[in-house]
Parts: sequence; C-alpha cells; structure tokens
Amino acid sequence: MGSIGRAWQRLSQNGTAGLSMEEARKVRSLNQFVVVAIASLLVYALGFTNDWPGFALPIAVNLGCALLHVSELYYLRRGWRALAVGQFLVLLNAQIAFVSHFAGRGVGLHYFFLTFVTVPALVVPRRLRVFHVFTMLAGVLFMYFSFWAPSEGVGVEIDPFWANIIRFVTVIASLFTLALVAFLFDNDAHHAESALVVEHERSEKLLLNVLPPSISQRLKSGQESIADGFGEVSVLFADIGITLVYREPLSS
Repeated sequence: MGSIGRAWQRLSQNGTAGLSMEEARKVRSLNQFVVVAIASLLVYALGFTNDWPGFALPIAVNLGCALLHVSELYYLRRGWRALAVGQFLVLLNAQIAFVSHFAGRGVGLHYFFLTFVTVPALVVPRRLRVFHVFTMLAGVLFMYFSFWAPSEGVGVEIDPFWANIIRFVTVIASLFTLALVAFLFDNDAHHAESALVVEHERSEKLLLNVLPPSISQRLKSGQESIADGFGEVSVLFADIGITLVYREPLSS
C-alpha cells in the first residue's frame, strides 16, 4: 500500500476508536464521502470560473459548503456523530438543489440526487434512523428537477455548448459516485466476512480442544441433547503410587 493508500486508511479511521463494528463502518463511510464531496465541490467551483461573473454565487456556495464539510471531519474526531451526519446530508442536498435551481435542470446537476438516495444507508447508524428521511428527500428533489423545474436557470443563461459539457461531466461524476458506493459496500462486506471467518476458525479450535470431533459435529448440526448408550462397558480402577528412595552417599 502506497503513501496515498495509507493516508486514505488513516483518514477513513478518523473518529472510529472505541466504536462498535456497525458504528465504525458508518463513520468510515462518512469520512470517505466527506472527502469525495469536498473534492467534487472544488472541481465544480473551478469549472464555474469559466463564466466567473455569472457563476460567482454558485462558486461561493460551493466553496462555503466545502469548508463546512471539512468541519464534519472534526465533529467525527470529537465523537459528535449525529451533528456530522445531519450537517453532511443537509449540505449535500441543499447545495445541489441550489445550483440546479440557479443553472436550470438543463445542465443535469440534479442527476446527483440519484446517488444521494443511496448515501444515507451507508452513513446513518441505526440509532439515527430519523436521518433516513434524506433518502426520500433526494428522491423527491430528483423528480422535481427532472420533470417540473424550469429548464433554464433563474440566475444565469448558459451557452448550450457549456451546458452540454457540464451535463456530460455530471453524468460521469454521478456514475463514479454510484460505483464508489458499490465499492465501499462491497469492501465493508468483505472485511466483515473475513472477520467472521477468523472468529469461526478460532471457535472451532477451542471447541475441538474441549470435545471430541464427533461430538462437536453433532452439536453444530443442531443436536442439543447427546446421551449415547453402550451395551458392554469395562471399568478399570487403578491406584498408582510413586515411592521415593533416599540413599546416603558412600563415604570414602
């Protein structure tokens, strides 16, 4: 693993110390999504500078959201997980909703809402199930901007050429995000399965140290009461004693 991989692993483990397996998995995913969100916001802010006067407001919104996302890494380190999850999901949906409204649905930025539908399942712990409402919110916003929102933006008129460029980049970025979601889910599942295999092998060794293999197999097959009968049995009682003999050394 290279330096980038090690840095990614350290960042992913931010705020996971002392957590249960489920909580740690959610925090790791949130750390990773926060970094991806920051990178995406900065890339789009840079792209919007092509039309600096017209896109000054979206650029400021993107940079502000990126800065707020950085604070979520601090919240996780301090153990403020509910605050980090809530702020992340609010900013995620609010930023795309604003830019889609500003630039119009013709640029296709609302495609990101399709990926946002899956994000709560990976970052929201069971004890914070109320945040799963953002799954429904992302779906509603996608439907709104797909069918009912104006095609033209309310803030700026975009040249058709640049609108197609933005839509193309957005489609690629949305597909990348969906692939990332699938990869993170598969990676977590792989680590969980590997941990289960290790624990299973350990329990097998402990069981075989206590019981004969035939009995352990019957226990694992679901047999609860094991009482075998034997027609003929021989019992040997043995009393084994040890006698110590002390002899004086011979004198010369």
